[in-house]
Amino acid sequence: MFALIRKRLSISACAALAIFATGWPAFAEELAVNPGPVGPSEPLLATLGGKRVLAFYRPDNGHCAVSAVMWDKDSNTGSQPFSSSRVRLDLKPGQTVQLDSTASESLNLKCGDGATTLTLSN
Repeated sequence: MFALIRKRLSISACAALAIFATGWPAFAEELAVNPGPVGPSEPLLATLGGKRVLAFYRPDNGHCAVSAVMWDKDSNTGSQPFSSSRVRLDLKPGQTVQLDSTASESLNLKCGDGATTLTLSN
């Protein structure tokens, strides 16, 4: 059980460290973007309409074990609570999943060959 907790903490720590490693934007309006391709535990960062997306993966038996979080860009204004949504899924190499913000806005996450990369595209 402690190994599972330690593994989850290490994945969360990697995601947090990756955000800081990408550097803070010079201005508040400049949000970091990294569409990839990225390797294991490296962050994909994007804006999807009024939402921000953070996704990363780890290889798992030849598949991409993906975690993605979406949150409202402007929801942390103090008047409303911060809201986010998280999804975890398993993608086979070459498989793509679509994340939707609204009916007309979406992003695709694609697992690379041999689960060596994860890529974000419109």
